[in-house]
Amino acid sequence: MSQPGRPARSHDRRAEEEAPPWPRDEWIIGDAAGSAREYVYHAAPPRFLARVVICGEDGMPEPSERPVDVLSGVAYPSEDFLLCEVVWFDDVAPGEVVKWLEAAADAVETSAP
Repeated sequence: MSQPGRPARSHDRRAEEEAPPWPRDEWIIGDAAGSAREYVYHAAPPRFLARVVICGEDGMPEPSERPVDVLSGVAYPSEDFLLCEVVWFDDVAPGEVVKWLEAAADAVETSAP
């Protein structure tokens, strides 16, 4: 921070003009502490968190995943799992919601061992 009557140092101006360089990873995927629930977090704008729910061959959530909220908000089905319980931290254009959930599903699929 600059002092009155003194110009701001170059790193101070840069901090005010640019977003911080962290987090460095765009997608963070993991389990919640204390539970077996899995989540995917998009750390770059638009930031959002979605629950990853494993589904059986019938397309329904596995019993171990319950309770699951697929009625409120948005839910995105993938081949073996469902993204739901989505929380948006940044505004996203309505026409881009599916694009971002598809990207989240791709991130989950490519992170699987």
